[in-house]
Amino acid sequence: MRMIDHRIYFLRTKAQIEDFRRRYARFIAAEGENYVRWVQGFPLCEWVDYLKGVPEKNIPVLVGMLCHLYLSGRIYITFHDTQPLVCRDPSSEEEWNAWVASQATPFKIPGKRRK
Repeated sequence: MRMIDHRIYFLRTKAQIEDFRRRYARFIAAEGENYVRWVQGFPLCEWVDYLKGVPEKNIPVLVGMLCHLYLSGRIYITFHDTQPLVCRDPSSEEEWNAWVASQATPFKIPGKRRK
């Protein structure tokens, strides 16, 4: 089975963006917040297979919605260059700093402890 490159569904031009927003205006209004919450549920700074379990026929709208939300500043993501993966990026400096702090491990100098 041949894998489809889902990047073909990215909204890259002004015309594509406007067409998607016009064509799916009701869907965006009805489901936009659900998509925002879905993406915010992804782990921060980790690649996620966002297409897992999505029927092929729904992929163009899902990818378009993610592009729309990103371009609207409602979600912060990075699409992988070659794989159907997305990474949720920090939405603020505070979120970034909290994530960095959660990843830090204390540095211990080998040897004797000072008294």
